[in-house]
Amino acid sequence: ILVAAIDAVGIGVGAAILGVPLAIPLGVLVFLGSFIPVIGALISGAVAVLLALVALGPIQALIMIGIVLLVQQLESHILQPLIMGKAVSLHPLAVIFAVAGGSMIFGAAGALFAVPVLAVVNSVVRYLAARQWEDDPELRREEFLFPHEVERREKSKKREEKAQKVVAQAREAIRGEDDSEGTAPETSSAQATKTVSSSKDDT
Repeated sequence: ILVAAIDAVGIGVGAAILGVPLAIPLGVLVFLGSFIPVIGALISGAVAVLLALVALGPIQALIMIGIVLLVQQLESHILQPLIMGKAVSLHPLAVIFAVAGGSMIFGAAGALFAVPVLAVVNSVVRYLAARQWEDDPELRREEFLFPHEVERREKSKKREEKAQKVVAQAREAIRGEDDSEGTAPETSSAQATKTVSSSKDDT
């Protein structure tokens, strides 16, 4: 929904700036067409270009083609991989390759089902890597992680280590204060015993 809304706003605003009639209905059409992989974006973009050509002329139609291509390229190569990758715990590059490969092999159906299939395969691989041969300590495997997930875990470990160091330093400071308070009365009592012993020697 977020990707479709961004497409609709981008193309609708571009059409309104150019002065294309029916800019708001055109944005609604782009929003609805974004839910149909590949074909929906082509149809909605073609309608926007045809409206600009009929109402304003060929130059504005060429500009409208540029706006449609720019918005769709940003959506397909940046926004969609980031959003879908976070939703299914996949790297954005994996999403791009999955959609591209699925659309090339199976067309619109491949582009539609590529990311869900890849997410299922990813979950199965992680499960097998983490749980297979779990009872055998010699064949036990660690959890499978992507590089960006390894970086996240390392950062979290570093934060925990820093927090533990701060807590340890605070405890040492508190212990030092307690020790200094405990030694003060001992020194005064030692001085008192020295004075008493010296007075006995004088007598």
